[in-house]
Amino acid sequence: MGIFDFLKGKNSGNENKANIVTSCPPPEFEDKCSLADLNTPSIRDQLVLLLIAKTGMNNPRNLGLRLDRCDFPGNEGKSVSNLVDSKLVYFSIINGFGHPIQYAVTNLGEEFLKSHIAYDAVIDHIKQMQNPDVILDSVLAIFKKTRSEL
Repeated sequence: MGIFDFLKGKNSGNENKANIVTSCPPPEFEDKCSLADLNTPSIRDQLVLLLIAKTGMNNPRNLGLRLDRCDFPGNEGKSVSNLVDSKLVYFSIINGFGHPIQYAVTNLGEEFLKSHIAYDAVIDHIKQMQNPDVILDSVLAIFKKTRSEL
């Protein structure tokens, strides 16, 4: 008997819920949902939205580790929760327990990034972190590319 056999349940034929992965389609919003109705996310939330949308930090582990390295504690869960409540981010993949495995940006979130993100405030927020070099260069490159595409 292995150390994690308790996860299998009493019948050996039962599948472990942690191994069940479900892809979720983007949420459908009412026509009334627009950026005008949106409360402006905090600068920290805007940074997390940018990292989810434009980098490979679109899962709890990568995002948490990177934010912890920049400014411990990273508290990415609070920012992601705020972004989900604001309908800017959704859980694109979840496990059998309903825990997120991967995040994705909604159309509303993409629209926010294109037209409403506070570039200078996000950069100033990163510079105030304990170890800003971890993501500062990446964010500057993203902003440079984003501004050139407009």
